[in-house]
Amino acid sequence: MNNEKTIVNIGIVDIRGDATYTYTDRSGNVSTGTIQKASEEIGGAELFKLVFSGDSFVSSESYVFHSAYYTDIKPDELHLGNGYAARIVRGELNIYYQNNIADWKTSYKNYLKAIRESSDYTSQLMWDLCDLDNDGTPELLISNGEYHAARVNYYHYYEPDGTIMFGCDSDGMIVDFGDYGEIMSCKEEGLIGWSNTHMGYNYTIMYKFTDRGLVKLQSTINNLGNVSYEEAEYKVNDESVSKDEYDKFFELFNSKNWIYTGRRYSFDDLSALN
Repeated sequence: MNNEKTIVNIGIVDIRGDATYTYTDRSGNVSTGTIQKASEEIGGAELFKLVFSGDSFVSSESYVFHSAYYTDIKPDELHLGNGYAARIVRGELNIYYQNNIADWKTSYKNYLKAIRESSDYTSQLMWDLCDLDNDGTPELLISNGEYHAARVNYYHYYEPDGTIMFGCDSDGMIVDFGDYGEIMSCKEEGLIGWSNTHMGYNYTIMYKFTDRGLVKLQSTINNLGNVSYEEAEYKVNDESVSKDEYDKFFELFNSKNWIYTGRRYSFDDLSALN
């Protein structure tokens, strides 16, 4: 996925000052649409993005998605998904650019320092390292707190130019996971999941890493905390099922070698990246 030599130019996007764009793909097909500026908070830092209208801009073949994210470390690029491979680049992209490559420890350390120095930093933020997709390079995890709704964002190290990319789902959207500031990881199978009981409901959910990002495998839910055993309702992937069917999926989730991760280090302790 991160092989720089496999990156190709799939088209040209002309972005105009009136918040419209024209996209010409490599086959000469032209589509138009509008752009809206937006932002979202990830890991305590505000990220800016452009949201492109129109389904014609989305292509499963080219890994192009609606939201294009901007970061200060790549000022001439907008990142659309599939890591840094899917991007809009100002001018021509030198796809064999290899100068000043930083290793993953340096990249992660610089990113954590930037968050620590930002106005959005709080002492609730913590971080961790875990090789979520079992590719030999750990991901950077940033936990937003220890309360129930606190999620974890994850970031990949991108080897060709030493930067990092936000974890995305198969639709190219930045994602966060977990609760109480932790996620469950099954590294040997490339899985992320979590299990939670809240307000009488019991939940599990499981995702798998693929070349296109995280893909949901399954989810389960029951309401045994609110009703009697005889009145309980069971769902798998948001569809009502029998208890026997529910148990099959629940047992599959529990059979994984899960470990909890997300809150090992404070932002004042970067020693693991030395």
